[in-house]
Amino acid sequence: MEFACTGTVFYGVHKVAGKEVAIKLEPVVDKQPSPLQHESRIYKTLMGGPGVPWMIWSGKQGDYNVMVIDLLGPSLEDLFKLCNRHFSLKTVLLLADQLVRRCVVTTPPFFPRGNPSGRYCASRANTNHQLSRIEFIHSHDLVHRDIKPANFVMGTGHGSHLVNVIDFGLAKKFRDRDGAHIPYKQDAHHGVGTSLFASINTHLGIGAFSFIPFFSINCPLI
Repeated sequence: MEFACTGTVFYGVHKVAGKEVAIKLEPVVDKQPSPLQHESRIYKTLMGGPGVPWMIWSGKQGDYNVMVIDLLGPSLEDLFKLCNRHFSLKTVLLLADQLVRRCVVTTPPFFPRGNPSGRYCASRANTNHQLSRIEFIHSHDLVHRDIKPANFVMGTGHGSHLVNVIDFGLAKKFRDRDGAHIPYKQDAHHGVGTSLFASINTHLGIGAFSFIPFFSINCPLI
């Protein structure tokens, strides 16, 4: 299907449940830490929370590390291209409600047929109070570190209006085992993540801090 920061993603079908799944593979490299195993541990911690897909299975199969998760819909990057690289202001605000604010949209945005403007429009929104996507991740002392439109995907079926966060291969704890924030650190080079959507602090080489994603999330929304 596509390449991700921690492996290659393929389409599959669960033989027992009959449901569609996404299968991420990564070649096993001896004596080196596995990014995909790291991502699997993150999913085990977060799955079931708002906007985090369920991980069905993870482990080693032959010469590959494998992770199987629910198959989701198109990414915000895909939808942005579909809509001639223009979202309506209302759609951007509805996305921000789910990603940043403490609420979740229960009425889906929609793309009406025959819309000559190519704009991804949104219907009237109903909201329920709940932890936002980013806030939920932070509540587990984690930062995503690769915030970009391609890593936000829409759900399927009854959850097609909900935004999900994927690709936790670069996620990192910002607190130690004692609950203390990790020490300030700055390198001479750009930090991890995608340069186009990274925060200014990441470009300056500043390490993982809890406030950084709130700046970097603004880049995809803008």
